[in-house]
Amino acid sequence: MPVLVLLLTVLLLSGCATPRQATVTQRSAVEQELIVRSVEIVGDATKVDLRLKVFATVLGVDRGETLIGIPALQAPVVSIPIPEIALFKWTRHRGLAELQLYAYDPHTDQLVEGVPAALGRAKYDEFKVLLVIGFAVSDLDERAEPAAERR
Repeated sequence: MPVLVLLLTVLLLSGCATPRQATVTQRSAVEQELIVRSVEIVGDATKVDLRLKVFATVLGVDRGETLIGIPALQAPVVSIPIPEIALFKWTRHRGLAELQLYAYDPHTDQLVEGVPAALGRAKYDEFKVLLVIGFAVSDLDERAEPAAERR
């Protein structure tokens, strides 16, 4: 019985959080969708008589993780892999895009207007509870409404 109490105490007290600020070099499908959803700018291109230059000053996905349990590790000396034992795990993905827009007259190439920076965000969260129950929460399916309908 004391061994069981000790094991349970170790499992409950060994939580860890590992935020990661950099993105992986090869983007996953979820990362690509997060970036695209946060960049969407919708409008009617047939009525425009200006040339736009758009610069993506920020474009990426941040990932953070909170784990209550034991992370996956490799046992020292014998090199036996130990799988992750998660009582609760929350993985957060946050897509962020910042765009700067400049409008030019198409005939004279003169700057007509610089639009303030536009900021877009998207999220995708994964949860794992008690080793078996897993689900995800996302705003990826919500499309931005066209600019004409927002007015």
